[in-house]
Amino acid sequence: MSDSSAVEKMMRLCMDLASRLVDDPIVRAGIRLTTDTSTFETPLQDPYRDWMATFEELAQQAADEGETNGRIPADRLARFIIPAFTGVQLVSETFTSRKDLPERVLEMWQIILTAIIPPDRLETSLASAANIFTAKPRRRRKR
Repeated sequence: MSDSSAVEKMMRLCMDLASRLVDDPIVRAGIRLTTDTSTFETPLQDPYRDWMATFEELAQQAADEGETNGRIPADRLARFIIPAFTGVQLVSETFTSRKDLPERVLEMWQIILTAIIPPDRLETSLASAANIFTAKPRRRRKR
């Protein structure tokens, strides 16, 4: 992933979590705890803060490298992507038990890319997204 652009890294992070949500019951339980506001007196904020900070850093890197059109500030983009992903995965869970999650996250990224990528790079970025979200995930070895 180190050779990937910052936007590709954000997409790969989303795809990794989407794959884990489909395949890993422990990750699903963790997400359920994070998104269920009735579980704790104060909803869990740290996982969201951490993820938004990572995405803000990557979005800023993408802007600095001219990968994005610079119209959306990095912090605002991060604050949009993370809740959008959360909403997409919750709706996917409701309708298909997350079976369509990679496809729905791809759609989310197609919309985001159309908004943030310069027109002369958009086709390449959309093709990259299609590759990322339709590739078969590599199985992780159990430790």
